[in-house]
Amino acid sequence: TKTGADSKKIIDEAIKVDWENANSITSFYRKFVKPSYSELLDEYRYNNMLSSPKTHIRNAFSNIIQTFVTRPATIAFSGDIKGAGQYYTGALKSLPDAVKAFSDSFSGKTIMAKPDLERLGTQKLPNLMTIPTKAMEASDKFFSKIIEGGELARGSTPEAAKKMAEYSLFRGGLKPEGQGSVLNAIDSFTNWIYKAPKPIRWFVPFIRTPMNFAKQWIEYSPAGLVTLPGAANKKEQLAKALLGSTVTAIGAKLALDGNVTWAAPTDAKQKELFYASGRKPFSVKIGDKWVPMATTGVFAWALALPAAAKYYQEESRTA
Repeated sequence: TKTGADSKKIIDEAIKVDWENANSITSFYRKFVKPSYSELLDEYRYNNMLSSPKTHIRNAFSNIIQTFVTRPATIAFSGDIKGAGQYYTGALKSLPDAVKAFSDSFSGKTIMAKPDLERLGTQKLPNLMTIPTKAMEASDKFFSKIIEGGELARGSTPEAAKKMAEYSLFRGGLKPEGQGSVLNAIDSFTNWIYKAPKPIRWFVPFIRTPMNFAKQWIEYSPAGLVTLPGAANKKEQLAKALLGSTVTAIGAKLALDGNVTWAAPTDAKQKELFYASGRKPFSVKIGDKWVPMATTGVFAWALALPAAAKYYQEESRTA
């Protein structure tokens, strides 16, 4: 209506639209609503920020951990060992559906639905330049289908299975019902950022995904107990806290053995020796390699707590 386009022309074009195909819908929309300079700049910028191969490797690795380790482990720690087995069975059976979901997403048949990128495309950038966002979205859709298949196999409803997939891949919406007051408070802060003026949002292009990460860092740690008040599924929240506490105990052993690091030492000589030994800040030693703790996904904070405690006791006692 705002474009002033002829209503008959809109109806004639709408008749031709395949409403099951996002490409077709976007083409229809863009015939009447041209992208603004801001939309073009945002699309170009997001694709640039997601263009590093390392970004996609980290995203895929995180999705693998969430799909095949974190979710079934949570089910098992909840006391449902049989359910964990059913989850794996359903997950593996859903691989063909996952491949199709990847294909449909990458080709543009399904709409972009990643929380930080959700929007209609401008159709102005060359296809080659939109590969980063399409690849990221397609990867998430692939693992979403696998998680959904696992959840359905253990008796979840389609709606519950979809919500669990969104939660597991850090795509969940703000303040889902039954998550409790502490996690709701984090979502309130996220929502405040979304409502911030455009200049502030420019400097915080990705917000919901990292904040969803932060929520799970808390859940999968000893601090997870604070999420119990107001939580609809207290048994599962407790399982997450127990799982995270187990990781913290492992982290404590690693810290005592010198196999996990926090910041580099403050003393110049000690810092030189630190790097000369091959160590890296905020990392865990796996074999003979120092791997960033962030690689462990939702368990990163739980693993980091003992390393931080050791660092501030030995290196920065006045902090």
